[in-house]
Amino acid sequence: MSVDPEGPLVSAAEAVIAGLGKTDVALTSVAYFSDGSIIQPPTGVPTLLCGPGDPNLAHQTDEKVKISELELAGQFYTELPKRVFRT
Repeated sequence: MSVDPEGPLVSAAEAVIAGLGKTDVALTSVAYFSDGSIIQPPTGVPTLLCGPGDPNLAHQTDEKVKISELELAGQFYTELPKRVFRT
């Protein structure tokens, strides 16, 4: 699975992150499985994997997320489609 780092989806994600006042968030690639790796290739639909918390703790018994990160993720998920589809 891949997405064009210069494409409109990544640009929109970066703009939303900046608009939320976050300057310490880096968009990067990951080396783990996601349903996106099955769904994206046959459709060609640009796909991002994103979410709050430490990726190293994802799906572990000690997984945890700060409430502030969860709230920020909610704002991101709300604003990204608006930015992508200009609603």
